[in-house]
Amino acid sequence: MPVLDADFVVAEIMQVPAGAALRGFPDFPKSGTLLILSPPHPVGATELNALAAEVSTGIGVDRLVYRFWQLNADHQIGLLCDKFDESTIPLGSRVKFVRRRKK
Repeated sequence: MPVLDADFVVAEIMQVPAGAALRGFPDFPKSGTLLILSPPHPVGATELNALAAEVSTGIGVDRLVYRFWQLNADHQIGLLCDKFDESTIPLGSRVKFVRRRKK
């Protein structure tokens, strides 16, 4: 199933320094805020490149345009975003992938 048709939830959110390898992910090339999504899902090599993540927080929907993404050893998706206040997105928030808006 393509990620555009799949439902995810935010499993973890954390600040990541550049070069860190954690939670089964390879090194992250930049620092930022990492969102780890569940459930695990197979993803093609470029499948997430032209997408954004819409996160439903219960009070509204936030659109996150991540700078980098990768899969960990368990096939969980990790989205590396610019740093933001982690408390604005509760764990368990629903996530849907959508196409990025054209500039």
